[in-house]
Amino acid sequence: MPTMKEVQNLKSKREKLLLTIQKLEERYDAGEISKHDYEVVHEQYERKLKELELNLGLKKGENVRKVIKRPVPSTRKSGALRGKSSTAILVLVVTVVAITLIAVYPKGANSQGASSGQTGNAPSFTLTDTDGNSFSLSDFGGKTVVLDLMATWCGPCVTEISHLRSVQDYYGDNIEIISVSVGGDSTSDLASFKTQYATNWRFAVDTNSLATKYNAVYIPTIAIIDENQNLVFTHTGVTTAASLISEINSLR
Repeated sequence: MPTMKEVQNLKSKREKLLLTIQKLEERYDAGEISKHDYEVVHEQYERKLKELELNLGLKKGENVRKVIKRPVPSTRKSGALRGKSSTAILVLVVTVVAITLIAVYPKGANSQGASSGQTGNAPSFTLTDTDGNSFSLSDFGGKTVVLDLMATWCGPCVTEISHLRSVQDYYGDNIEIISVSVGGDSTSDLASFKTQYATNWRFAVDTNSLATKYNAVYIPTIAIIDENQNLVFTHTGVTTAASLISEINSLR
């Protein structure tokens, strides 16, 4: 059974999760995300919930809420709301005790990914790393930053570590790599992960809504920020060292 401290921690994560679910539903209703993405997120979410239910000893039916899954019309106008055009409703019963709504990038679904057209000023953030040091994106002006949005429990995120290590070996101190857990990890878990995989770049837990700021519905998500603090590249799924080096070289 979880300790009182662990229960309180889960309650806090529950409240954050409810807000995240509400935002997800609003984005789906507004046509900002596809039916496929919406359903994949919930599928990943349910699997994590089952693990938590087992750990928490919850009985079936305890602490559940209903999430409405609305079908996507065959055609829709940009920006149009879709609630009125729904022809069927599928009720998905989801337990509210969970650590994250972030989903692992699905295999076989555009697994190579693509660079996005999102450029411009990179969303700012301030975090505290696993060594207790506070830092901000603005601290790294004049350097290329590789931002890795990940979680310790995410298999593809572990795969990404070896690619990031190769990138670091290639550029040395000329770039800054930052791995940020957006998957509900504790600082101690993340510190252990950093030690386990023998990495020496900066790791931090997301306390500044980076998943929202950088549109990270799936993980891993990699973002490259240039020397002028512009977001010049994003990729969802494992990004190879060769791809990262190619993108960074194009900035020089």
